[in-house]
Amino acid sequence: MFEGIIKADGVNTSEKYLASLCEKTFLALWSYPRVYKDQGGGKEVCDLLVVFKNHVIIFSDKYCKFPETNNPQQDWDRWYKRAIVDSANQLYGAERWIKSFPKRLFLDHLCTKHFPLEIPSPEKADFHRILIAHGAAEQCRKRFRGGSGSLMLDYINTDDPLTERRSFTIGHVNRRKGFIHVFDDTTLDVVLETLDTISDLTAYLLAKERLIKNKFIVTATGEEELMAHYLMNINKDGEHDFVTPDDFNAVSFDEGFYAEFESNPQRIAQIRENQISCLWDDLIDRTAKNLLNGKLIKDEKTGFSNIEQMLRVMASENRTQRRGIMHSIQMLIKSTLQTTDYSVKVFGYEKSPTVYVLIVYNSVPFNASKEDFLFFLQNCLSAYCRVAKTKFPNALDIIGIGLDGTDADNTFRENFVYLNARDWSKQDEDEANKMSQKYRILVEPKISRSSAKDYPDI
Repeated sequence: MFEGIIKADGVNTSEKYLASLCEKTFLALWSYPRVYKDQGGGKEVCDLLVVFKNHVIIFSDKYCKFPETNNPQQDWDRWYKRAIVDSANQLYGAERWIKSFPKRLFLDHLCTKHFPLEIPSPEKADFHRILIAHGAAEQCRKRFRGGSGSLMLDYINTDDPLTERRSFTIGHVNRRKGFIHVFDDTTLDVVLETLDTISDLTAYLLAKERLIKNKFIVTATGEEELMAHYLMNINKDGEHDFVTPDDFNAVSFDEGFYAEFESNPQRIAQIRENQISCLWDDLIDRTAKNLLNGKLIKDEKTGFSNIEQMLRVMASENRTQRRGIMHSIQMLIKSTLQTTDYSVKVFGYEKSPTVYVLIVYNSVPFNASKEDFLFFLQNCLSAYCRVAKTKFPNALDIIGIGLDGTDADNTFRENFVYLNARDWSKQDEDEANKMSQKYRILVEPKISRSSAKDYPDI
């Protein structure tokens, strides 16, 4: 019997805030505060750990009061040592342990509850180290007589960087041990609230890491300026990226990009249009929390991993794609309520291996009992998912979502079916085709691939 998963809480205010912020971005199933190792009586590995597909994101969160003496350089050096260097050592140590002992991670200091997600092998994993350094914003604003309070960035690809000696400037903390993203009081909120899905954030982290690796010098007046340039530019593959000249080995991102980005009418329209996409977040997170609480499964080994994999596929959609999915769901609900007892829609995004089957019912067919109807709906979803594979042969993940609006309270309750089509066989194909002809499932479907604009037209 699966008894559910209980997470640890943050120790202090900043850790609790980080946990709340990360749960919103990464959602409950993939974000875990205070992970422990069975060494030293249950020693904490890191302040927060996110595992999603091949991404492993390790967070270290620390508040250090900024000294105020008559020696500004000494004040900065002392704060940098406590807030940056010490936290960086924690991150490097956490990464070593996770790579070496992935099965010895726990959710409690007694080390009785194993970390529930599988850690990808070091050969396949993308490790991202994120250091949150609190305490310098006020002094930074005083030093520069205003501004956002974010720390400046100065990455120099040499073996002997001296940027940590420059006050309120972050460079390579330790190039030999690996790159660290440093966010502060200002940029923690800016980055995680703007790039607020795991796909959007990890795409940015990877692009930033590539930029700094490929250029000799990268400077910016703050992380927010770097992020804004990334979001304002598209590369040749149609993805957000740092579009810079290849024949320059130094690039600087001055103040003004973020202000321009936030005030752009298309960005304002994007925020407005994206509001509907939060319903997709709620759908995933509500199901994920039921899974964590032990309300969905009895078989711990097969049940948890299967449902987690389905939800992981759904959570892989970026913010723009989530907006498009929810538009499709709401339009289908609206048309069903206006014209018929039920509706079906099958769709996917261009270049995406995921296909969705949506079935909406607003009345119980055949005068069936509620229990019989739910059984029928699950079987119907399963059949449509299998037939959909024949219409989208390149699909790897097919998710059926049945929306039951048959109750008198006018709310729609969701049911799911997940088909992992990676091992789809010729026999599966033949059986699905026979099912399609016998029950007239998607016999003459109107099939389309969808696309969604990141920034809506004005």
